[in-house]
Amino acid sequence: MLESHLKAKKLVPSPSQYTIAAELGTHQRQNPMTTKSPRVMEAEVIQKNQKKYGFPGVGKYSLQHKPRIMLGASDKGERIGVISEA
Repeated sequence: MLESHLKAKKLVPSPSQYTIAAELGTHQRQNPMTTKSPRVMEAEVIQKNQKKYGFPGVGKYSLQHKPRIMLGASDKGERIGVISEA
């Protein structure tokens, strides 16, 4: 009985041989419930809002209006039928 106990004890490592979490480093996958998101500064929020909701600057608009194409609009000219040409 003593021999079987000693044999089992040889297979179990001592507490100093276990790897500790500090030794594993930060390359391990982190828990999303306990990790913090990066801090957002007020200046970053202002820059983000300016980019997202900002108005166009000077010279961004072209004052030349392009003619619009009316889709589905009928021609207002004289209507000539096929029969009248015959």
